[in-house]
Amino acid sequence: MVQPQYQSYWQSIFELNSIFMFIPMMLGIVDISLLIAHLILKKKKKPSRPYIMLIITGFLLYFGIPNAFQGLLLIFIIIFSPHLQTLEMIIGMMSFPIIGFMFTITGVSLITKPSSVRQLYRKYLD
Repeated sequence: MVQPQYQSYWQSIFELNSIFMFIPMMLGIVDISLLIAHLILKKKKKPSRPYIMLIITGFLLYFGIPNAFQGLLLIFIIIFSPHLQTLEMIIGMMSFPIIGFMFTITGVSLITKPSSVRQLYRKYLD
């Protein structure tokens, strides 16, 4: 496979696999889905806060759990590969899993803490 040759770094950031394209696209998808959910709930005249909180929690868990599992896998790879046990490799390899752990912990705390979400559970799942 032939890699495209760019004259400068700024030309390469507009590729679809670039982080400068991927993160804004994912944030846009999340924002649009939250806006659509809010508009639907507003039209049905239901309070949107607990539902939006549940949707945000779902997004946090959706993006956090795979990265957290990747972090567990990378920990085992680092433990059993002594040549990878340098500070640069650990920091470079563990940046996204740390974000994944933070998303997962935040999502779990959001889903268990608020009383409005617990009331939704009791109302629809019990």
